[in-house]
Amino acid sequence: MHTEPFVLFALICVIAIAASTFTALFPKLRLPTAVLELLLGISLGKSGLHALPIPSWFHDASSLGLLYLMFLAGLEIRPSKRGNNETARISYLLIFSIFAQTAALSILAGRLLIHLGWSSDPLLSSFIFATTSLGILVPVLHERGLSASRFGQLILLTAVTADIATATLIGIALPTRPTPFSIPMQLITMASLGFLLYFVSRLFLRGMRGRIPFARRSAFGVRGALTIVMICGATARVIGAESILAGFTAGIVCSWLARDQHEILRKRLETLGYSLFLPFFFISTGMSLTLTHARIDRVAGHLPLYLLLAFAVKIIGSLSMRFEFTWRETFAAGMLLSTRFTLVIAVAALAAHAHLIGQTEEATLLLTALATVILAPLAFSLQNL
Repeated sequence: MHTEPFVLFALICVIAIAASTFTALFPKLRLPTAVLELLLGISLGKSGLHALPIPSWFHDASSLGLLYLMFLAGLEIRPSKRGNNETARISYLLIFSIFAQTAALSILAGRLLIHLGWSSDPLLSSFIFATTSLGILVPVLHERGLSASRFGQLILLTAVTADIATATLIGIALPTRPTPFSIPMQLITMASLGFLLYFVSRLFLRGMRGRIPFARRSAFGVRGALTIVMICGATARVIGAESILAGFTAGIVCSWLARDQHEILRKRLETLGYSLFLPFFFISTGMSLTLTHARIDRVAGHLPLYLLLAFAVKIIGSLSMRFEFTWRETFAAGMLLSTRFTLVIAVAALAAHAHLIGQTEEATLLLTALATVILAPLAFSLQNL
């Protein structure tokens, strides 16, 4: 059955407005819009009603949504200003301390699964427990109005560290697809591109000062930012790098370019992202997810321990935040950092295709990620921060 692109786009727009309407009408449920979009996508896709076939171009369009999502995550990393900007007091030592503790606990969790005979690759299990889903975390912080706070920035930077570090380590230790560039060369290339785009754009803006002020005119600011993110995305495709790295690099570049007009540019780009790119990503990801090909009894038996480890690793690893925040904030941060989705889905699918894991382990990982996506944002929202 052939499906016209406009039919899929229309369906996604209808689902997106339905999800937004539901969360607006029932705010006491505290269900993030992104989570609801994901669940609606699952119910209509491969694991649900099979309402529409998924064409080949659908995955590329979903990748564009992930790229823009990571771009917004990078844009949230705000340049510090002199004076009263509390985000300038973020302790980067604390961020790396949280990641180091989480990584150590993840290795122990992976070893436990190997000892039980539930996992065939300790590195894969450890990396998956160490990661955090920026795709879910960013919209949740945005909806709660915490993105600009010191607390929100710390959570965001901790998640970025976990996501990029684990994605890099997975690429080094578990090469599941051929790439023209090695992982170190990918990092060097994207970092160099980021610096080049920043300095070239800065020179261009300096020459245009007084003629077209940056981010004061909507078309100029948004088009410039979209050009940067697309250049980074195209480069990542050529060298085989992940969209996580490309989008985040573009976001950092635009954030630093728009220092004086950061809020204006961010709001315009967020409007575009949360209206189009992000709903498309969450709904299409849910529609593409396959959860029906493994033995349900074995998956159900493994799932409780996987979930317990998934939350314990992040909550215990985040306890050092107590030195700077309250117990409620510390627990809430640990819960939100427990979300895992995009990277887990990608790695589980690639590892299963390469016969590194079996169908039961793949399904368990996917259901664990899906459960954290539902439970962690709800637990975070219930803290009333």
